[in-house]
Amino acid sequence: EPTMMKFSKSLHVTNIRFEEKAAVKAALLPGKILQVHGPPLVGKSVLVDQ
Repeated sequence: EPTMMKFSKSLHVTNIRFEEKAAVKAALLPGKILQVHGPPLVGKSVLVDQ
Protein backbone atom coordinates (compact mmCIF):
# COMPACT_ATOMS: atom_id res chain seq x y z
CA GLU A 1 0.00 0.00 0.00
CA PRO A 2 2.75 2.55 0.81
CA THR A 3 4.26 1.92 -2.63
CA MET A 4 0.95 2.78 -4.26
CA MET A 5 0.80 5.98 -2.21
CA LYS A 6 4.24 7.01 -3.46
CA PHE A 7 3.26 6.20 -7.03
CA SER A 8 0.07 8.24 -6.90
CA LYS A 9 1.94 11.17 -5.32
CA SER A 10 4.62 11.20 -8.02
CA LEU A 11 1.91 10.91 -10.66
CA HIS A 12 0.12 13.90 -9.11
CA VAL A 13 3.33 15.96 -9.22
CA THR A 14 3.84 15.02 -12.86
CA ASN A 15 0.32 16.18 -13.68
CA ILE A 16 0.94 19.50 -11.92
CA ARG A 17 4.16 20.01 -13.87
CA PHE A 18 2.38 19.17 -17.12
CA GLU A 19 -0.33 21.72 -16.35
CA GLU A 20 2.33 24.32 -15.50
CA LYS A 21 4.08 23.68 -18.83
CA ALA A 22 0.76 24.05 -20.64
CA ALA A 23 0.10 27.31 -18.80
CA VAL A 24 3.57 28.60 -19.69
CA LYS A 25 3.05 27.70 -23.35
CA ALA A 26 -0.30 29.50 -23.33
CA ALA A 27 1.33 32.51 -21.66
CA LEU A 28 4.03 32.65 -24.33
CA LEU A 29 1.47 33.91 -26.82
CA PRO A 30 2.23 37.48 -27.98
CA GLY A 31 1.37 40.14 -25.42
CA LYS A 32 1.44 37.86 -22.38
CA ILE A 33 5.17 37.21 -22.00
CA LEU A 34 5.74 40.31 -19.86
CA GLN A 35 3.01 39.27 -17.41
CA VAL A 36 4.57 35.83 -16.89
CA HIS A 37 8.23 36.75 -16.51
CA GLY A 38 7.79 40.11 -14.81
CA PRO A 39 10.29 42.98 -14.32
CA PRO A 40 13.49 41.24 -15.54
CA LEU A 41 12.04 40.71 -19.01
CA VAL A 42 10.61 44.24 -18.98
CA GLY A 43 14.13 45.55 -18.37
CA LYS A 44 15.47 43.45 -21.23
CA SER A 45 12.73 44.55 -23.61
CA VAL A 46 13.47 48.20 -22.73
CA LEU A 47 17.11 47.64 -23.64
CA VAL A 48 16.06 46.01 -26.90
CA ASP A 49 13.75 48.91 -27.75
CA GLN A 50 16.53 51.44 -27.20
